[in-house]
Amino acid sequence: MSELELELKGEEELTGLSENTTYITRETTISGDIDIDGDIEMEGRVEGNIRCSGKLVVGGRVIGNISAGELYTSQAHIEGEIVSRGMVKIGTGSVTMGNISAESAVIAGAVKGDIDVRGDVVVDSTAVVVGNIKSKDVQINSGAILNGMCEQSYAQVDVNKYFSENIESLD
Repeated sequence: MSELELELKGEEELTGLSENTTYITRETTISGDIDIDGDIEMEGRVEGNIRCSGKLVVGGRVIGNISAGELYTSQAHIEGEIVSRGMVKIGTGSVTMGNISAESAVIAGAVKGDIDVRGDVVVDSTAVVVGNIKSKDVQINSGAILNGMCEQSYAQVDVNKYFSENIESLD
């Protein structure tokens, strides 16, 4: 392997992004939709929808809907719906206004919208969530602010059986 290939491979292992990542720099503003098969790392501003088959790492501003394989934010501002086929991580300092749908989620920033996750949701101590959470399992850490309801509708437990006329033991 050449020195450049080794450097790119090391960067890929460090960030989790592929060597075919598209970068949108802080000084860049894009007006219009983005559709990329691969990964995107963006620090700039996008006014339009983003569709990314791989990982999307946002440190800038998006005004539009997002569809991605995975989404990670840090100090980002997103106004739009988020749909992910994998993990969504809303990092500390990030603000998201729109519903989130994913396989799993970690919320450490602010979200105004409903969260619908088939797997686990972690609401970290720095999180502010204004909206309902629908998931299989939810963990709300001490210090988190949640103004909404939690429904574990994807869990494999029939809660109604505990409150029927033939009450069963919790064992």
